[in-house]
Amino acid sequence: MRETTKRIYEFGSFRLDTEERLLISNGESVPLTPKVFDTLVVLVQKSGHVVGKDELMSEVSRNPI
Repeated sequence: MRETTKRIYEFGSFRLDTEERLLISNGESVPLTPKVFDTLVVLVQKSGHVVGKDELMSEVSRNPI
């Protein structure tokens, strides 16, 4: 069992809960596949920075959230 840290990110009308693995928009859950969710988390965590394809692929495959 992997340990997770409760992190919640809010941007626009979205709320991203990494522990529950949920993306909420306007109070409704947005269905995402596991890989898409992991990709979104990496991009949100690196907000404001350019993320290259190789870095993104490495982060997603190395650190499943």
